[in-house]
Parts: sequence; C-alpha cells; structure tokens
Amino acid sequence: SVVLPCSVDTPLPLEDLEVQWKRDPETVVHLFQDGESRPEAQHQDYYDRAHFFTEEIQHGNFSLLLNN
Repeated sequence: SVVLPCSVDTPLPLEDLEVQWKRDPETVVHLFQDGESRPEAQHQDYYDRAHFFTEEIQHGNFSLLLNN
C-alpha cells in the first residue's frame, strides 16, 4: 500500500466540492463529489483499492490510499 499525499492549507467547504484523482486524462482512480466518494466512477482496476481519508477532507487532507 502507498499513500499519495495531497493537502491544502485552507480547509474548503464540502458543498459543491469535487476532487478527482486520475492516472491519465481518461482513467479515474478516485472521485469525491457531493460530499461522498463515487466508486461507480472509478476505473475497474482501482475499484476497492483506492480510498480517501473521508473524515480528513474537512481538514484539507485529500490524500489517497492505494492498496495492492
């Protein structure tokens, strides 16, 4: 497993927030939209392998946990 770090200094409001992690322009690794993760948008190679620290988003942490 690996954590891909991403954070902002100023917390952002969750309303209308969309965060996308992509391998390339066409391959969605993880999508957070409308206050929740959207596994249906993930590429099948990342389904149940890529996870957000959902409880940390309100603190500006958008890091991604990628499991083998």
